[in-house]
Formats: sequence, structure tokens, C-alpha cells
Amino acid sequence: MSRNENSRFLERFRYVIVASQLLNEHVNVSHYDRKSDSDPFSLDEGASTDIFGPQYSKSRYWAGSGGCVLVVSLLLAWVLRGGNGRSGISKGRSIAALLLSMMVAIFLFAHARRRWLRSLRAKAIEFAALFVENSQAFDVLASNAVTLIQEVELVSRGYRL
Repeated sequence: MSRNENSRFLERFRYVIVASQLLNEHVNVSHYDRKSDSDPFSLDEGASTDIFGPQYSKSRYWAGSGGCVLVVSLLLAWVLRGGNGRSGISKGRSIAALLLSMMVAIFLFAHARRRWLRSLRAKAIEFAALFVENSQAFDVLASNAVTLIQEVELVSRGYRL
């Protein structure tokens, strides 16, 4: 993963935590925004500015569309064609085929790892946002419960609300 993608991920993850106001010492539930319209990193903003947008939902690389199968089959045909009726396959062609197939395998591994890391990061941000939302809902409920308890205590002492 590039440094740019790493910095964007960390920036967005930190934004989710800091903008949630859960790190404040005193909870003020009136500041909680039920709709996150103010999120500058929202996925609706556009695919070109967000690394977790829809451009990574489907593979745009030729590896995901059967291109690797084509390369491997052409490589195998090239190696088998090298016999020309002689005693088997030549050493040079088999070594070249082995090296090319290793390069294809390394490319596929790197591609799969990149996609997995992007998916993992997108899920981490999604779960952090869900955690923040649930924590804010808990804060609102706890605040409402404390307010109710205070009102009941005042009424039991004879005060009117």
C-alpha cells in the first residue's frame, strides 16, 4: 500500500474518532449529530477522492477478468509446442515458463493482498463509525436516564416541574 493510501486511512480513522466527541471529558449530548452530513470523507462524495469508494468494489485489473488464465494457458501451449517431435521439452523453455508462472503467481498474490488490505481498512472505518454511533446512543440514553432520575427525585421531595 502506498503512503498516500496509508495517510488517507489514518486521517479518516482519526476523524471518525475525534469528530465523535467521545474523547471529551464531559458529555454534552446536544452536540451529537444524528446525521453525519458534516462528514468530509463520506462515500457519497465521489469515487475519485475516496480510496474506499466504489472503484474498489469490483476488480478493474485484468487479473480478475480471466487474463491470468489466458496468460498461463498461452505459456503452457508455448512450452509444449517447443518439443517439435524431439525428445521432450527444451530446458530453456521450461525454465522461462517456470519463471513467468512464478511472476504471475507473485502478481496475483500482491493483487489479492492489496484488495484484502483495502477491504480490511474499509471495514475498520465502518466498525469505528458504528462503535461511535452506538456509544453516542448509549450516552444519550444514559443522559436521559439521569434526567429522569433527577426529575423523580425532585417530585418525591415535593417540588413541581
